[in-house]
Amino acid sequence: TWNLIASLATQNSVCCSADGTRVAATGQYMTVHTSTNRGQTWTQQTNSGSRNWFDLAMSADGTRIYAADYNGYIYKSVG
Repeated sequence: TWNLIASLATQNSVCCSADGTRVAATGQYMTVHTSTNRGQTWTQQTNSGSRNWFDLAMSADGTRIYAADYNGYIYKSVG
């Protein structure tokens, strides 16, 4: 069974913390969106910039997000 939790345009990547509480999603030429309540609500992270994002990964505790873009650069969230 699948439950729809978001409709955030074209998504390339979704990741979550080990317990599933924190979720991040992004897509091509988009900012990163995050949720701290298992996808119930989402916040656009404008400080991530609108880049050509390729993939996301998240630390087990959900405090760090790592993002790769199509140009081969890798970014780490701060704060």
